[in-house]
Amino acid sequence: GSVAVWNCYNNQDTVIIPDVVMYNGEKYTVVAIESGAFWGKDYIVSVIIPNTVTSIGQSAFRECENLSSVVMPNSITNIGNAAFWGCSNLTSFTIPTTIEEIGDNVFHHCVSLEEVSIPSTVTNIDNSCFSFNQSLESIEFNAQVTRLEKDIFYYCKMTSFTIPSTVKEIGENAFYGCGSISEITIPSS
Repeated sequence: GSVAVWNCYNNQDTVIIPDVVMYNGEKYTVVAIESGAFWGKDYIVSVIIPNTVTSIGQSAFRECENLSSVVMPNSITNIGNAAFWGCSNLTSFTIPTTIEEIGDNVFHHCVSLEEVSIPSTVTNIDNSCFSFNQSLESIEFNAQVTRLEKDIFYYCKMTSFTIPSTVKEIGENAFYGCGSISEITIPSS
């Protein structure tokens, strides 16, 4: 069988999600982190996710204000909406190459986020994904998206951005409030 982690209260600064749990003498593989599992647990500093987990639920780590390190395996195929919203100590994040879609507001208001690496496997990034990330200066944007969604980089600090050649449409306010941006490279196609 398989299970998901949810409603956790362990008061540890490092959370190591187990790959297997025992219940009534039965072994269960941990395959998901449920919606809101660690929401508001500001004592968490780092999270280690095993390669058995394939899904991180909506708002799973929302407002974990001291979270600064996430070890995420390439088994993850889904990151739910607002999963890391308000993780104000998160400084960098590498999206696993198994991800195809990044939900709404996943990194909204991660005010210390400086670097993000998005692989070419990503084909959709939803609204406001990186909004209000005033420290976001470097984004390795290899995503194969056809649209930059509404408010995607709303109030970010980037100084330049190259729009991928796959992009055919840019949503409302995609770069609104990006006062530091001095160069946007638009592909010829």
